[in-house]
Amino acid sequence: GELGAELGFPSAGGVFEVVGKDECSLKKIGSLLRPAEPMPTTDEVIALMKEHGTWYVPTISAGVFVAEKSKVDGLYPDIVRPKAARIGALIQDTFGRAWRAGLGVRKVWFNHHGDNAAEFVFMVETGLPPAEALKTATVNAAEVLGATDIGQLAPGFRADVVAMPGDPLADISVVRQVDFVMKD
Repeated sequence: GELGAELGFPSAGGVFEVVGKDECSLKKIGSLLRPAEPMPTTDEVIALMKEHGTWYVPTISAGVFVAEKSKVDGLYPDIVRPKAARIGALIQDTFGRAWRAGLGVRKVWFNHHGDNAAEFVFMVETGLPPAEALKTATVNAAEVLGATDIGQLAPGFRADVVAMPGDPLADISVVRQVDFVMKD
């Protein structure tokens, strides 16, 4: 984190403990991957992250996936199932508190569960406006990466254009029905 900051490179850290998030913010780690798992981010930690300009990169869909799988008998040990059942709502609640506190948010670009677009739906369910949810994967992501030529449809920028069967600002779920992608 500190070396990357000194050299001008963005950095990211995956953390799982409150003390870990404090350390990441203090060591200038630029973005946190899955900071709400397995315990909630406190308002104090959210404020610290904001103070240090640390971006929040949630994986709400991973928590929702685990919560859904907790309903399958025998998949998780009985001692784990109650915690697994709660994790999706916990991560989603943490995300809602973080964006309402003004913490910068960037969408995670990968999702090993196969439905990246679901993350937008889960973000909007917390009250985040659809336009802001879309920015998490475009202008916000470009800012986190320090990229000056991507992230928006404007002269001089490289961008992919995605077509879907409706207006995502009116119904964010249409992002899950991509009809066409035009690269660069």
